[in-house]
Amino acid sequence: MKNFYRLLLISGLLINGTVFSSIDPVFAEETDSTEAQGFVTPATINRIMTPGSSISIERQVTIQIDDILETTTVAPDKLDVLFLADNTHSMGPAIQNVQDNAEVLLNTLANTYNDLEVGVARYYGDPQEQIGHWEETGETVNYDYEYTYLEFDTCYNSQGEAWDCYRYDVKRTNSDTGDIHTWTGSYSESTYLNWGSFHTESHTEEISNYSSSDLGADNAYHLQTPVAGGTKDDAITAINEWAASSGGDWAEGSFFALHQAASSGADINGYATGDITNWRDDAMKIIVWFGDAQSHTKTVELQQAISALQEQDIRVVAIHTYSTEKSYEQGLDYDSQASTIANSNNGAFASVFSSDLADTMVSMIGDSAVETVTISPKIDLSFSSVGDTNGLNITYSCSDFLGCDNVGDGDVRQFTMEITSTNSGKYYFQTLVNNVLNAEADNNINVVYVD
Repeated sequence: MKNFYRLLLISGLLINGTVFSSIDPVFAEETDSTEAQGFVTPATINRIMTPGSSISIERQVTIQIDDILETTTVAPDKLDVLFLADNTHSMGPAIQNVQDNAEVLLNTLANTYNDLEVGVARYYGDPQEQIGHWEETGETVNYDYEYTYLEFDTCYNSQGEAWDCYRYDVKRTNSDTGDIHTWTGSYSESTYLNWGSFHTESHTEEISNYSSSDLGADNAYHLQTPVAGGTKDDAITAINEWAASSGGDWAEGSFFALHQAASSGADINGYATGDITNWRDDAMKIIVWFGDAQSHTKTVELQQAISALQEQDIRVVAIHTYSTEKSYEQGLDYDSQASTIANSNNGAFASVFSSDLADTMVSMIGDSAVETVTISPKIDLSFSSVGDTNGLNITYSCSDFLGCDNVGDGDVRQFTMEITSTNSGKYYFQTLVNNVLNAEADNNINVVYVD
């Protein structure tokens, strides 16, 4: 997405009466409190002085601060985002929520991230999912039907949606041959009100032959607009093309979709779309994936999806949307599918109602689209003495041309110890580099009168 400008702090945005969360790319720092270490050379000095005399001793300290890590979390310079939506039957309210808020959602991201590119994709079932086909033969047959009422019940469609149903015993007789076929059928309330406890009818039907075939890769996943090279309007147009439709069984082809999005349509187990996602090599990559059903694992298994994502260093923001009763038990995170994928590479997982979907996307992208930069901090050096120094005046100064402030790991600095004796005696004390573990040296000073 081209020519967007950075806004470091965005105020809350009002969408459909709801405050849309802003993204603030300024984050707190985390600091490990481990002390710096080091060593002083020479480690020991021995000197003889006379009362009232002064000497200068040059030493150097080597600093080791590998274990002090100052971690700062910042927004990435470049961000690629692919919105990946389940477009099967039960996803209508969730899709509508994103479509209603798409423009403000994308504007919020664009104003937060300096260099943003956005793509859009949708998915349906698994490529190996069987799809039925009826083909008319041009022939007809005459049937007589008898419907005998059994009971009222709660039925569920293939998407897990409950509906009031009325069960009938059905008897179908071929008027020409006398062949009889019976079964139990479920019918709507309006049909029950029309039929009552017993109903008969006769009609002529077309004879059709049934066959089935694989759904196929292109019908399982569709990259509508690639990530790099498009515009915000391209993304909004693609999002508005989402529509809840089809969906045979409950599970969907989300693992296959994630694999195709990550690998740019590469072949897996004989299925490939060839859709080039157009990820940028130097950008942070995030897939914002939402749906309400678990994934099939026939074409792509969990670990295969994770491997494809990790190979491209893609983070996944996975959002389960509650829809039907079935979505509560066999949703996106069934058997920890979605959360495992999200946690495999610094992503995030959440479950929300459809009305909260777009707002949740904003906050979760903000949490996931961060870079952690680890550095070794600098320290300022100071020096002191500890021990028997009653007959001595001791001062320290930095004598290194680089100075003794902002010293980093592996740096060596020169410092000077000035000693003036005031009284005779033997003095044993240590020189310390303050707040630097093990950076200490021994001093043996013998002050004597000379005959």
